[in-house]
Amino acid sequence: MFESLRQLQFQEVEAFTFVAYPRPRSYNVETIDKEELPYEDLYAMEVDTAYHSVFTPEVLQGS
Repeated sequence: MFESLRQLQFQEVEAFTFVAYPRPRSYNVETIDKEELPYEDLYAMEVDTAYHSVFTPEVLQGS
């Protein structure tokens, strides 16, 4: 379905994006002291390359 939406020409739409397979993953993070800290059940999502352009606001003025 997603690919068929991308092929359609919508004048109002600049980009499509999708998120796939949110699931828990486990990680070991190493500190500066070479100690490993386990992190379990952190949720990670796979996204396509358009995710950043769709969900990142554009700063028009200021810092």
